[in-house]
Amino acid sequence: MFPCFKAMKDRKPEDEAVFERNKRRLMEKTTHLLGGRRSGPICFLFSKEELKEATNNYDSKQVFLDDGNFRLYKGFLQGQQVIVKKFTVKNGLESSVLDIIISKQMNGHNALKLVGVCLDTEIPVLVFESFKSSGTLGDRMGNRTPGFEPLPWKHRVNIAFHLACSIAYFRLQLPRLVVHGGLKPSSILLDEHNVPVLTDFSSSKIISHKRSEEY
Repeated sequence: MFPCFKAMKDRKPEDEAVFERNKRRLMEKTTHLLGGRRSGPICFLFSKEELKEATNNYDSKQVFLDDGNFRLYKGFLQGQQVIVKKFTVKNGLESSVLDIIISKQMNGHNALKLVGVCLDTEIPVLVFESFKSSGTLGDRMGNRTPGFEPLPWKHRVNIAFHLACSIAYFRLQLPRLVVHGGLKPSSILLDEHNVPVLTDFSSSKIISHKRSEEY
């Protein structure tokens, strides 16, 4: 396991302003989204140098999912395999901050489990626990992707059940009424047992400030 709260004493001065801006925005968004409820600390802070090394300077050969808005990289960090998520959109700060907060709340419940973040970069980078994947749901829905077997119907029903449970959990973990807004087969990974794993919450939208407004 990664230790918590690594002291970043060697952060470069030019990175400090970026770090403070991202930290401030993360705190503001957390307060807004969780309505003042404490979410607990993010487990680990990584430097941008560590993540460059972990992904071989974000080598394209390390990419195993490219959503168009973000890329997932295979990485090796402090002796452990990890998944590094880097947003590729220009206005990715808000997307990244939202993804950090909700991923932390999901705590790996049929979703990527957040290990830590890098706040030294213009757009924060997320680090997740690695797992053995059998491809995306999009890869397995038909015969469109070479090398992937289509899913039997009983597995598809099981996946639908798990996704419904994940979305219900997602809704219950947040005090405000929030919709996911970005579920698509190409960004849902399957583990080795064909259980779905959500990879992104950056398109989520707050549609009311109190859960009672839902009714």
